[in-house]
Amino acid sequence: MILSISKSCVSRTINSCSNISNVYVKTLAFCDTVHKNIKMSKCKSSHGNGQSNSKKSKVPFSLRTFLAGELDSSNLVQKPPDDKKTYRALTLANGLHALLISDLHGYNTTSSNDEESHVTAVVTSQDEHDEEEMDGSEGSVGDGEDESEGEDEAMDAEGSVSSGEDLDGSKDESGDDREEDKEDDDNEGDGSGHDDDGDGGVTRKPKKLTGKKKMSAAALAVGVGSFADPSDIPGLAHFLEHMVFMGSQKYPDENAFDAFIMGYGGTNCGSTDCEMTVFEFEVQQQSFKEGLDRFAQFFTHPLLKQDATDREVQAVHSEFQSSTNNDTNRMEQLLGSMTKPDHPLGKFMWGNEQSLISTPAAEGIDVYARLREFHSRWYSAQYMTLVVQSQETLDTLETWVREIFSSIPNNGLPAPIYHHLQDPFDTEKHRKLYKVVPLRNTHQLDIMWSLPCQLNHYRAKPLECLSWLIGHEGKGSILSCLKKKLWGSSLSSGNDDSGFEHSTTHAMFMITVSLSEEGHQRFQDVITVIFEYLEMLRREGPKEWIYNEIKTIEDNSFRFKEEVDPIEYVQQLASNMQFFPAEHVLTGDQLFYDYEPRVISDCLNLLTPDRMCVIVSSKQYEPVCNETEPWYKTLYQAEDLDPSWLTKWMQSEPRNELHLPAPNRFMAKDFTIKDPDCPLSEEPVMITDSPCNRLWYKKDTKFNVPKGYTKFRLASPLPNSTPISLACMDLFIHVIEHNLNEVAYAAYAADLSYSIRGLPTGVIIKIDGFNHTLPLLFDTVVGHIAEFDCTEELFTLVRNLVKKMYTNIIIKPEKMNRELRLQILEETRWTPVDRLGVIDHITRDDLLNFVANFKQTICIEGLVQGNFTSAEARDFLVKIRTRLDCAPLLQGVYPEIRVMTLPLGERYCAVKSFTEQNNVNTDVVSYFQDGVGDCQKLTLMNIVCEYLQEPCFDELRTRQQLGYDVHIQYTNTNGIVGFYVYVETQADKFSADHVTKQIDAFLHKYSNKLKHLSIKDFGKLKHALIVSRQIADNHMGEEVDRHWSEIGNRTYVFDRLECEVRCLRAATLKHVQDYFHQVVLENRRKLVVQVIGCGPKERGVVISDQAREPCPKEGGEICAQDMSRLTFLGHHGSTVNQEKYIKNITDFKNDLYVYPVVKILR
Repeated sequence: MILSISKSCVSRTINSCSNISNVYVKTLAFCDTVHKNIKMSKCKSSHGNGQSNSKKSKVPFSLRTFLAGELDSSNLVQKPPDDKKTYRALTLANGLHALLISDLHGYNTTSSNDEESHVTAVVTSQDEHDEEEMDGSEGSVGDGEDESEGEDEAMDAEGSVSSGEDLDGSKDESGDDREEDKEDDDNEGDGSGHDDDGDGGVTRKPKKLTGKKKMSAAALAVGVGSFADPSDIPGLAHFLEHMVFMGSQKYPDENAFDAFIMGYGGTNCGSTDCEMTVFEFEVQQQSFKEGLDRFAQFFTHPLLKQDATDREVQAVHSEFQSSTNNDTNRMEQLLGSMTKPDHPLGKFMWGNEQSLISTPAAEGIDVYARLREFHSRWYSAQYMTLVVQSQETLDTLETWVREIFSSIPNNGLPAPIYHHLQDPFDTEKHRKLYKVVPLRNTHQLDIMWSLPCQLNHYRAKPLECLSWLIGHEGKGSILSCLKKKLWGSSLSSGNDDSGFEHSTTHAMFMITVSLSEEGHQRFQDVITVIFEYLEMLRREGPKEWIYNEIKTIEDNSFRFKEEVDPIEYVQQLASNMQFFPAEHVLTGDQLFYDYEPRVISDCLNLLTPDRMCVIVSSKQYEPVCNETEPWYKTLYQAEDLDPSWLTKWMQSEPRNELHLPAPNRFMAKDFTIKDPDCPLSEEPVMITDSPCNRLWYKKDTKFNVPKGYTKFRLASPLPNSTPISLACMDLFIHVIEHNLNEVAYAAYAADLSYSIRGLPTGVIIKIDGFNHTLPLLFDTVVGHIAEFDCTEELFTLVRNLVKKMYTNIIIKPEKMNRELRLQILEETRWTPVDRLGVIDHITRDDLLNFVANFKQTICIEGLVQGNFTSAEARDFLVKIRTRLDCAPLLQGVYPEIRVMTLPLGERYCAVKSFTEQNNVNTDVVSYFQDGVGDCQKLTLMNIVCEYLQEPCFDELRTRQQLGYDVHIQYTNTNGIVGFYVYVETQADKFSADHVTKQIDAFLHKYSNKLKHLSIKDFGKLKHALIVSRQIADNHMGEEVDRHWSEIGNRTYVFDRLECEVRCLRAATLKHVQDYFHQVVLENRRKLVVQVIGCGPKERGVVISDQAREPCPKEGGEICAQDMSRLTFLGHHGSTVNQEKYIKNITDFKNDLYVYPVVKILR
């Protein structure tokens, strides 16, 4: 796996353009890179959890280089041929650089005061799927969660696999979250959005949804970050990022901006990196000008209220506490300790109570005065880049920007410069072997080099070229060799896009290997293979044909680039404007311009044994690690590298099995848009319907790109029959991925993607990309499923890795909380705890028998959409049916998930967290179940949660500081409607009981406020939900996901958005008031789930200790038996009747009624 190529080598998508037409605009354009990997962020969203850290690497240029030249209309830049947006760059009198984006293509350009042209944020009811990936996050309010099993194939940690995922349950470690949540590419809710009409107001005639509306968005990047932190107040830049949004002179209310943005279904976010801080927001079009004014005031006259500092320090501290669960953050801080004294990479950049309150107070430092001083020095217009996008004309946008942003002060001081601080890791502390104790149960090898800054070589991209080769996974690669020896399961190389790994001071190059048990014992031999490969590359020298292959793949991807969300778009560009010269803002981090073999060789020649740092992470090192990193308390031990091994590595001779990759046979060459061979339809059409074989098809005529999507579900009740069967499904999927990897990696590199996901109800196969070579990949994937085999050695390797995957899920409180809630709600659900308890009893023969039985009788249903004919679509179904040679399921045995009826009143499930003893994080969820759902109930629940979302965040997070992550969410759990409030708190500050009581108090308080909500405000609320369902799809994949969610749930309501609009228009304020009163107060069916960390605020008493006695293996490694039982808790002094605490989930469910199978139709 490759870390350092932006969309290219990072794995799944690769971009460039050989046949790219020279389309230029006399302004500025930019590239489809994702969010620069920001270390710390404060985000709030009405349709997401505020996670702003997308993983996509870039090789940044330099803020100073970009800002050195005037931005004017003479700048010529390249843009994709089909990009219909228009751009204009300008520099304001105060020195602020702005880029305006007008997106009027296919849009009615009537005045933004025209009610029908209003656009609001997408507040989709992305329902919470039963099989949602266990390492996936649950968004916040606007995204209702569909827990319907058919919907969520993104169940990576449940034993599913998608290309590029580590077998130990970690994702490709290319981002801020190497072991954390895989971004949910397949988070396919039912696609339902939201819409409006005021209760008691004028009833408007429903209109056909045009799908042409888009959000308006703006982003502002300040060219300063954590590198500028004063040495005596670590984390000040991050703290300031939090404080900026706490009111302005013009809009003094602390929560005014959040309330305004969320009131229109929008999002706002701030994030801090080493050399840059970025702020962004989105809102509906009609409110965009006011949003810009409110936004600009934070940089013109921010209040930076002194009475808000203590509360916001607590928010920063909570964010830091959450970050301590992340091994990547811990590793980064440890690496920082190896730098030269006083180099900014060695700073503690997050900030916490100690660095922002206690230590400064002890030293007599006035943090508030220094905060204002920091703001005055660094938040200056000449360091800022602004991007705005809206469905307005460029002239309108220019008028607004000049009027609103010209008042931001310019202090006339020079920008921060760090390029003179080169070679930060040129220290003896760096050139050592570090043994580290991670949080996860894993064995991992990291080899790190620090290279000179490569920013000026972005046209040649030498690090991407090396990453492409070192991170390759096909025949002849390092990983191929390690997998054959059963020493490793995944490999990544390069650097991510964070300022820590690539800044103006240096470029980090990292090779990371997930090791097997044997690979861990022989990690020196693994390093030997790596240096043999590097020596092979040196002897071969750079190859122009390889460079051109990468370039062509990138070119093709750029040529057929699809749109992204406006807020993501503007954030990307504001960030890019800080790092690339004006003419390359669009393409600088993506396209390959100049083949420079000398530059590539120079970088390769620096990857030598005498310049490296070796880090081996394993829990087995706990007894020998005698040093502790001061901020994250990471245990480690530093040793000199063995001279004999160093000599061997310096004298490496390549083995024959290591060689350059072959030319990529999956590269697309035919980009013809096919003519339809059957009548066109706005919705998928069923073109095959036979017993247990059903195929849906839609020819794309909207996006007109040479790409396609194939999604097939192989349904069977077998996997969910026992925990052993579901564990076998996990093993099955991981073995397939292992066997597929070598041959399918080339497809992955050529802009095709595939995933095979194991669910309790079967297997989901998804393949998408350029339609020319997609069938070749489809045949390859289906062939490996049909011809499944597994050696005894591979079985042992994969079983150990799956066990680690289970434990890595279990130790995360937020994931364990969700698993417990769904285990209580669903009739049958086998959690990772259950599977961990049985996996050691599974043999290779058990796995082979399971696979044979699974393939024997299955139901196949699929969707083919895109640039395919109907005849080609049928071929996919014929191939999968023929290759698997399966019989249909018997009538009436199609796998369905049923849900339990919670008893009236409230029940509590409190369990002890499986995390380390010093982990204080506690996760609390208060869930309220309504019952059998329909479109109207989901609509009412959506309105309730939309009304509560902003005050929930303000009350529980901002004012009470209960925790950093606070959100409210409505759910569709296999047809059963409900909602929950989630709070992640810390056990050294609050008890779980206290948090639960505050949630209840909040809901009672706003139940009364809801009674007094005005008809006008209710109408605004509904309107924001209605227009959100009119948001255009950015790319074909979004439309496909909506269609597949209906097929996966077997509901087939392809016009669900229109149905929801009708329900929203019909909803009255009294309906909502009565509904909320019934669900929360009158017929309350409440379930509180608490996963409790370690801290002085908790006084839990064990009421049902099902945990086995600890049996640590030699060396302190986690043993499976330690985590195969739950410890249920009650609470001393709790006002809750102890009888309401669940002591055994199975016993509790035995007395409950089971709802029938429910499908939410029209």
